[in-house]
Amino acid sequence: MKIASLALLSFAASASAFSAPASLPLRAATRANAATSVRMQQVDLLERVETLKVLTAVSKSGLLSKIEKAGVLSQLEKQGALSQVEKLLPLADDYRVISLTKTIVNAPP
Repeated sequence: MKIASLALLSFAASASAFSAPASLPLRAATRANAATSVRMQQVDLLERVETLKVLTAVSKSGLLSKIEKAGVLSQLEKQGALSQVEKLLPLADDYRVISLTKTIVNAPP
């Protein structure tokens, strides 16, 4: 019991060594400047996928067919679903299916 108490006391003492004393004032202007200089640009992932025509690139690369042949997803490969979906990906890009889906999902009730 004494060992546990000593260990706890030494841990608390060492942890307090890393905290800033309450008497030191923090400069608000510095914190505000840091917050504004670290702003990150927001990126809409689905919009970028559509803009870059990632679906067409996946189709042209034959990625889904390769996954199907490798036997990674058992039930889907047996039915040939991945290669069928792969053929439709360029159409999804052409008809902007991602934007359409986002519009439908985000529509007010």
